[in-house]
Amino acid sequence: MIGKKSKPKTVAVNPNVADDLDGLRTDKQAAFSREYPKDFCATQAAIRAGYSEATAYSIGSELLKKPEVRAAIERRMAAAADAAMVDATLVVSELYQLAMADSRELMSVETDSCRHCYGIDHRCQYTPGEYERALTDTMKVGAPAPEMLGGIGFDPRRPPVESCPECFGRGVERVTITPSRKLSRAATRLLASMKATKDGVEIKVHDQFAALTVLGKITGVIRDRQELTGAGGGPIALTAVPNFAAMTDDQLREVLRRSGGHPLLEGHTTTKHLTEGEPPQ
Repeated sequence: MIGKKSKPKTVAVNPNVADDLDGLRTDKQAAFSREYPKDFCATQAAIRAGYSEATAYSIGSELLKKPEVRAAIERRMAAAADAAMVDATLVVSELYQLAMADSRELMSVETDSCRHCYGIDHRCQYTPGEYERALTDTMKVGAPAPEMLGGIGFDPRRPPVESCPECFGRGVERVTITPSRKLSRAATRLLASMKATKDGVEIKVHDQFAALTVLGKITGVIRDRQELTGAGGGPIALTAVPNFAAMTDDQLREVLRRSGGHPLLEGHTTTKHLTEGEPPQ
């Protein structure tokens, strides 16, 4: 009796992405193919695609092994590159310049002289404007004029004086930000953002190590390490190889009986003797 033909199994998909499956079986696989090119991290891509965090690592690795998923990823990356008129040469060039940029171009630490380095008898020294403002303030309240025992003419750009009893020749450190118009093309790639704050200018830079890692993966210098797991994501069960040389004949017969002629025993000098009754060679 011939049974009824079973209907082909259908897979439920999210209607929001049903038109974007790109030849894949499920909406999660399609989402993974969209997410993976963002950071090339299979685990994070699997999580963003909706898979469980507990199994994201193994799921991500499995998805990358599926030819249809890899093909979908490559199609998306090629389409994005075409849309942006980007080719591999440009990507490698940009990543290389970012990874090799010298962050010292963005800012530097300068050492200024302190106010006592060039003051008379190493006393505190003013600039002309500073003393004028201090004099005006004291006159408003009827206070005596400020002392200028160290003299006028302070210039922090002069080098520190080693014999200075105040800074001991170490001077005063000052962080200087390079004007953006003076930065090289490579250095500008380091800049992620700049904004003025109450304490000065806040600068955020791109991660050069991450750029170098991506560059290494693109060029094949860095390859992802694949890890194998056992059932349920646990460790792989290992089978110990018996130490045949230390076994007695009775123990070997028992091993043969239980294994039914295990491949590990083939070619052993005592196998023929134990199974066919012939003496070992």
